[in-house]
Amino acid sequence: FCSRLFRVSLRVAKWFASHSSLLWLKLRNRKKGEMEKPRFFVSKACPFAQRAWIVVEEKKIPHEFVEIDLQNKPEWFLNLPGSTGKVPAIELDGKLYVESLEVAELLDGLHGDSKLMPADPFQKYQYNRLISTLGQSYIAPFFQHLKAQTEESQASTKAALVKALLTLEEMFDSEGPYALGKEFTLADSNMYPFFYRLPVLRHYRNFTLPDEVPKIKRWMKAMEAREGVKATCMPEEFYIEKYKRLADGNM
Repeated sequence: FCSRLFRVSLRVAKWFASHSSLLWLKLRNRKKGEMEKPRFFVSKACPFAQRAWIVVEEKKIPHEFVEIDLQNKPEWFLNLPGSTGKVPAIELDGKLYVESLEVAELLDGLHGDSKLMPADPFQKYQYNRLISTLGQSYIAPFFQHLKAQTEESQASTKAALVKALLTLEEMFDSEGPYALGKEFTLADSNMYPFFYRLPVLRHYRNFTLPDEVPKIKRWMKAMEAREGVKATCMPEEFYIEKYKRLADGNM
């Protein structure tokens, strides 16, 4: 019995020693505060996903890019612990994090010494106002205008969209070129995806930005020039095709 117990103990000790070495090497090669390369779940057509995607590209965050077909979501994605079935989602050290604003802020906080979230309390206040106004007054009219099928409903949704644009114009920094001033921040990355899709409205609803929003137009040009932003943008034709069913009233 003692001999058999000794052999079993020896095998356990050898197993532990080999696995301990692997764990030690893994920990040794990981820098302080560094997480394993995350899996980043995204849809190229989704403006909410692009919010976090811009942060990933701007900060050059190592990641595994996993594209999700939102019209045919895979079961394995839906079954991930914590999954809401939405994108963006990011898996960090075995845990899933969801919701676009929260994921963008999480990625910004975890990576790099320079943060995209404004540190100045007054700028952070303005950031919160911009994102709140975008969510409450701009995003819904944007998609409602795209879905509107009658002239009456299109006139109504267009008026609401223009009103939201004029409100945002007043809130943008006077000197720019970015929403809060000279520096690129999360305000820019969280708003831009919903402006980059304006060509969809131009195509289906003949909608263009009004002349009364010069700060927004200047901001869009500044955003278009950023390499991190460009890396997340598809050609106009891509979005026009992806949003066709919505524009035709089939969704």
